[in-house]
Amino acid sequence: MSKQKLRPFVYLVAVVAAMGGLAFGFDIGGSGGTFVMKGFREHFGWGWPIPEEPDSQVLAQEGWINALFTLGALVGAVPAGSIADFLGRRVTIMMAAGLLTIAAIVQAAAVDMTMMYVGRVLCGVSIGMESAIVPVYISECAPEHFRGELSTMWQLAVTVGIVVASIINIPLSTWEEGWRISYGGNIVFSVVLLLMMVFVMPESPRWLVARDKREAAAQVLAKLRFPQEVEPEVEEIQAKYEEERSDGKGSWLDLLRSENRMGCRTALGVSVQAFQQLTGINAIMFFAPAMLSRFFSSTAALYGTLAINIVNHLGTYITFGTVDRLGRVTLLVISGAGMCIALLIVGGLASMPATQDVGVAVIALSCVFVVFFAFGWGPVAWTVCSEMYPLRLRGKAISVTTAANWAMASVVGKLFPIVSDPAALNLSGTFFLFAAFCFLATVVTYGWLPETANVTLEEVDDIFASHRPKIMRATWREARRDSILDARIAKSTVASTV
Repeated sequence: MSKQKLRPFVYLVAVVAAMGGLAFGFDIGGSGGTFVMKGFREHFGWGWPIPEEPDSQVLAQEGWINALFTLGALVGAVPAGSIADFLGRRVTIMMAAGLLTIAAIVQAAAVDMTMMYVGRVLCGVSIGMESAIVPVYISECAPEHFRGELSTMWQLAVTVGIVVASIINIPLSTWEEGWRISYGGNIVFSVVLLLMMVFVMPESPRWLVARDKREAAAQVLAKLRFPQEVEPEVEEIQAKYEEERSDGKGSWLDLLRSENRMGCRTALGVSVQAFQQLTGINAIMFFAPAMLSRFFSSTAALYGTLAINIVNHLGTYITFGTVDRLGRVTLLVISGAGMCIALLIVGGLASMPATQDVGVAVIALSCVFVVFFAFGWGPVAWTVCSEMYPLRLRGKAISVTTAANWAMASVVGKLFPIVSDPAALNLSGTFFLFAAFCFLATVVTYGWLPETANVTLEEVDDIFASHRPKIMRATWREARRDSILDARIAKSTVASTV
């Protein structure tokens, strides 16, 4: 297939499916900003103006607002793969969009913290389902040479949602009830996603093949591919799935078996998703307004947060031109190393007296950190996990790896307000801890993750079969070329012996 050709409908599929990411991003940018809003703090009895010494109960409630969302996402992610295998990727996304609409209404109408907590859990469940299935849905619909680029749509949509929420939080902060829109505004995104999935979007062609609906799969591919590409791809998907089906239906225990290196692949996927949260990104993005309020006024803190969020959005565009050209491993390694260095410097700055000059430096270095995250560990972690498992186990594997992401996000979200308090680890020590995890993530990626760019999903098995950790890896282009060649040689050998 020519790398210059892509049917526009494929882009539409990716953009629509990624609208769940818009809602997720709006939640991150919107809810975190309410912590420094006068109306929100007075409504829930947090006190205004913001006290210099944070109250322990307020810190605990801040943590629960974030942690209950991520715990809900964990609950939603665990069954999402099984639901998607049984009902289909499209129907699962529809269910999540409907639940998200309900959750947004509950949060926006919250009369007390208990009602807010319920809304946070429901919102988390819906986003957990979408975060597990949307990258898989996009990956299964996309052609191999564009799969990384299109999978990035999820993370790009997240950053758009964050920026939009950050912008509207500034005028909303002067309105007593403005915080309700900060929590409920993502109703717009969830309703549009639901309607588009019901009336416009197709089912994943690979799921249709797995349900013995070959003709339906061919009809979907006819919308996603050029005419000469449809039949060969259907044949390849069908042949690979028949090969997988000979090993059985696929159980949860199969994720831990040594056959096909599934145990190693599961451990690697769990590690990648856990490390994405252990970089500290959600803690920094969610708590940025509260953190920056230590250096600036509450209004200035919102503007500083907006600057960080815009940089996060713009940095994601770097991935579009590099993830399929340079490969997944390259971006993850550069991203991890850059975040590690930025966090070390921010940690040093955070240990200094809280002056405005130090605050400006913290914002600048936070932006550097966010850029490195935005083109690497942000989007690429989702891309890698969506493409590294065989079809018969993909749903279950994605549930496990996505659950690991949200489990770690719950831990970080709950503990960050506590450990960043001067009486505990403090803000500086917390940044140093995140830097250590970034270093470890870079080492694991460099050693154990094979390159999966520019190969079909059906060829990924052979790439993992041939990959072994090495102290000195080949150059990135050679590694990508050799992995593709090895996979195709192995595939040809198997075909010739049948």
